[in-house]
Amino acid sequence: MDIKEVYKLMGVFEASNISELALELEGMKIALKKAAGEKEAGQKTAFAAVKVDEAQENATGTQSMKSVEQTENDGEILIKAPLVGTFYRAASPEETPFVVVGQQIKKGDVVGIIEAMKLMNEITAPEDGTVVAIEVKDGDMAAYDQVLIRLAAAGQK
Repeated sequence: MDIKEVYKLMGVFEASNISELALELEGMKIALKKAAGEKEAGQKTAFAAVKVDEAQENATGTQSMKSVEQTENDGEILIKAPLVGTFYRAASPEETPFVVVGQQIKKGDVVGIIEAMKLMNEITAPEDGTVVAIEVKDGDMAAYDQVLIRLAAAGQK
């Protein structure tokens, strides 16, 4: 089981009515637990405990994470969520967003942040391009592989 499968499992767990899950596969142990009473209070899911013995190389610290797909239609580039978490358009509420619609960006520019398990994960542009659409609102939960931002490849609009 690789880290992408772990994040996908977390997304399925979050969407389910299960409050606790313990799993052991291929020498890896994972324990997920939702905060008590969160469904009744209407709060977003929080992972109260997560233990991963292996495959943590992409799950620790602030890091640059990429998930991208080039679509068939006119070279549009989709920047997708590489993990489940809360999407933020800026480093803090007082700061300006990393990107806005119509802005030209360069490969490696930070386009957003996903907070997962109290860790801030920078989402960077995989290529040069122009922001066509921002599909997730600031502070909303992003699902694994969900389209966050649409780019027009450099030289196209």
